Amino acid sequence: MTRYLLLLALAVWPWSSPGLAQEAPAEDEAWINAHMQTHPARRLRQGENPAPVSVTRIGPAAASAEVQRDVIAVSDLGRFVGRNVVLHLDSGRHHRGVLKRVEGPRILLAARMYGGDVELELKREQIRRAELE
Repeated sequence: MTRYLLLLALAVWPWSSPGLAQEAPAEDEAWINAHMQTHPARRLRQGENPAPVSVTRIGPAAASAEVQRDVIAVSDLGRFVGRNVVLHLDSGRHHRGVLKRVEGPRILLAARMYGGDVELELKREQIRRAELE
């Protein structure tokens, strides 16, 4: 029992001292006031001009650069089942995905569109160009 009272006394002692409880807020208040006086937003409100900022513009991102891919013949698509491909269509659109199946004139491509998975069935004559990713 005395062990618990001793632990309780040690746990409560720092907060029971009146000097410790009042010194910290005063120091905090002084620091906050000094910080607010030197903060850039306060200087702007008082009409001071901020230091000029130098901005360096960087060219187009590397992601927008044209990526070189291996072009494969549409007739050879059957050899690349299970591989990631990009299929360019006659309509100007392109589809990116995993080649699932090639059966005669039909090609099945598993793609991800708008956050969901879809299997696209395309005709071989629709495909203008095929590339490996």
